[in-house]
Amino acid sequence: MGDVQLAWQRLVDWLETHAPTTASSILAPAPPAAITAAGKRMGVVFPVDLRTWLQASGADNGPEGVTEGVVPGSNRDLLGLAAMERTYHFKMEIERDDPSPDTEFPFWHEQWIPIISDDDTCYGKFLDGVAVRSVHSATGMSHPSEFTSH
Repeated sequence: MGDVQLAWQRLVDWLETHAPTTASSILAPAPPAAITAAGKRMGVVFPVDLRTWLQASGADNGPEGVTEGVVPGSNRDLLGLAAMERTYHFKMEIERDDPSPDTEFPFWHEQWIPIISDDDTCYGKFLDGVAVRSVHSATGMSHPSEFTSH
């Protein structure tokens, strides 16, 4: 079992003991073919660690398609595969309909992959598919220099 799988299993084990309601919202594994198909529809290549995590807990288990209550200190949810895709297309539609004036710092970039979101998908965290090890927070700012990197 790889690092991502081990870390996720430790989290799931802890939640099952200490927060069973949250544990019950954890998504089922997403099939590899579904992950590949979603990536093709989005026009992105999911990084290996993200694919591994989605294969552990990425299948949408209802209309929301999120694991609720896992992100500490926030009202944000881990996105399942379909929720990632929905959020991605929503953000791309906004960027297409009202293009950012500065193409170097767009509202949304075609290689950004949303992984955590609030209920209205305006705020959250995303992976930069170009700089694969880069995670950014969208906090309402429209300029990526104002995003926080982790």
